Amino acid sequence: MSPPSQPHNRDAHQAGSTPAASDSCAASGEPGTSQRSARAWLLRVATLVLVAGLIVSALAKATLIGPLFGDVDLELEGGVQTLLVGASHAACAFNPEVLSGDALGQVVSVARQAELMLSTDAKLEALLDDNPGVRRVILAVSPIHMATWQDEHLFGRSPHSRAQIMDYYPLYGEHTRALLPLSNPDVLLAALKYDFGVPFNYTDDTGLYVRHLLGQMQPQHYRFWGGYTPPGGTHVAQRWADFVIKKYFYEDGEVGGVSELAIQSLERLAQRVHERGIQLVLVDTPAHERFRVAIPERHKLAYAALLKDLVERFPTIRIVNHADMALPDEWFYDPDHLNRGGGEAYSAILLETLTELLAEES
Repeated sequence: MSPPSQPHNRDAHQAGSTPAASDSCAASGEPGTSQRSARAWLLRVATLVLVAGLIVSALAKATLIGPLFGDVDLELEGGVQTLLVGASHAACAFNPEVLSGDALGQVVSVARQAELMLSTDAKLEALLDDNPGVRRVILAVSPIHMATWQDEHLFGRSPHSRAQIMDYYPLYGEHTRALLPLSNPDVLLAALKYDFGVPFNYTDDTGLYVRHLLGQMQPQHYRFWGGYTPPGGTHVAQRWADFVIKKYFYEDGEVGGVSELAIQSLERLAQRVHERGIQLVLVDTPAHERFRVAIPERHKLAYAALLKDLVERFPTIRIVNHADMALPDEWFYDPDHLNRGGGEAYSAILLETLTELLAEES
């Protein structure tokens, strides 16, 4: 009897087919294995980068960002008695050297071009906390501060958005930070940097870090500081007035709205100063006639109503209205700001006005 053939054939079939099947499986498995290896490698690299980033952020937060921006020290030397605050109007019209003297004591300007009322309030709070000897705050105000262009710096992507948020974020308290929209990438970058230590370098932070490490950091080195910075030149032709009015008061060819945020910020500033027993002087600085007559009625009314309300709520507030003061054209930089020569001359006029005002109250 011949041996059974089925087992033999099955073994032979298996023997013959196994290499081919193995080769096929190996061939079909190589791409999958390679892809899995690549993914695993990328995952390891990403993990290492993440861990390294967390370590760097923690170190930056602990050694640089935290000490430098976490508790901003704005203590001034020399017994400062009067602070000049505000945006470009104050930065162009208030010369602290001219204003310093017997009437106002030592005067320091922290006004900064394009500063929002929201940021002025935050900066002033920090300054008053660190300088209890301050007795008077002089703030430049104008109907232009009622316009919604201020809101665009926080809620839109204006040219000044990043400077406003990144520079002032360390001064903003919880209430102010809650107003900032994370939909604005600049807000997110500021939160990552100042809250979590991500070393996002903006406008030469390196110089600030070096000063800090060398023990040479002073309040005036912070970018939000400001000062007396009037420009030179004169640009008061009608086209310049039209340009400024259209830029700040109009939206899509129509009169723009009124900024509730700016109004609330000024109200909060006045409340803060009043509670500390400090005198607040609101100065409406000179503006060219071409600018004054073109301000929309909506903003004029909102401005007048706000000032009236502030005086009624805080009787110690003093208002100096020099907006209609007739000045030579050559004193103006543009229809809404004084230039270097105008700032020098006007500061002397303002000092005389304030000296008389204080004498009447004493």
